[in-house]
Amino acid sequence: MRPGRWSWLILALSGCLDGVEVEGQTFPCRRASDCVEGYECHPTEWICVPTGTSDAGPNDAGLNDGG
Repeated sequence: MRPGRWSWLILALSGCLDGVEVEGQTFPCRRASDCVEGYECHPTEWICVPTGTSDAGPNDAGLNDGG
């Protein structure tokens, strides 16, 4: 297989990645570890939101830990 044979495909796919915006997108979650740094899982909407913007307590997704 020649390297040049697939180079057009690699170039075409890499062009698709330009301008990908994650701001304003919603990402589903079930626990805090499902979200990236600086985000937490909203306790009722099950999406990642910026840390400190949900009404959740310190537990993952606002669930009672039994303690």
